[in-house]
Amino acid sequence: SSSAYGIVSAVLAALEEASNNLFDVNGAAGGGSLTTGEEAATSYFAQLMPFLILTLLFSGCMGIAPESIAGEKERGTIATLLVTPVRRGELAVGKVLSLSAIAALSAVSSFIGTFLSMPKLMGGNIGDMFAAYSAWEYLALFAVMLSAVLIIVSLISILSSLARSVKEATTYSVPLMIAVMLVGLSSMLFTTQSPAAHLIPVFNCVQVMSAVFSGSFSAANLLIALGSNLVYIVLLVYVLARMFRSERVMFNR
Repeated sequence: SSSAYGIVSAVLAALEEASNNLFDVNGAAGGGSLTTGEEAATSYFAQLMPFLILTLLFSGCMGIAPESIAGEKERGTIATLLVTPVRRGELAVGKVLSLSAIAALSAVSSFIGTFLSMPKLMGGNIGDMFAAYSAWEYLALFAVMLSAVLIIVSLISILSSLARSVKEATTYSVPLMIAVMLVGLSSMLFTTQSPAAHLIPVFNCVQVMSAVFSGSFSAANLLIALGSNLVYIVLLVYVLARMFRSERVMFNR
């Protein structure tokens, strides 16, 4: 009976193993995972890329915005600029637009390099990476990046207007940089589809970018984020224009 028990147990064990293997998921990859390779890649990009993009955007803005206003105040050329027959509000708008264009070009070039290198680092294919997202999603990503650049440039320009030198403007911008970096890290911790969350500046850009990369992109949340960012940009440019009209602020009297 002991011998018969051993034979039957061995046959049943082999049958159980063979039957269970029929239902293995991704058995070649170790089994047990319901996540495909494409889903794992998009999840990785959704967590990492918003932080990298936001870092590149802020770096591009930080490199030129303090020099444009605080640098002119430090060199004394701001007085020549302010006496030109142009409204100071128009000067403020021109500063923001020109700085945003340069910062956006710098950030986009860095982003393209990072985007192309990520599949190689992960052992994937660049073509598969591009095919994972539609043209509409790339357009949404570009629009969100542009709105983020305008907000960051406006904030740094306001801080630069308060400073007497480029060094002082850079010092003022450090707390802003820390705050932006922390917001960028939020994509690694959680994501939300709440419309109210997409009213928060910068945070809404991170959430939209994370949704684009993860494949859960919502057009409604994109419109909410872009609309609210437009309102913030107008308010920030208005504050900057008021500062340009103030002799006390422009000449630190």
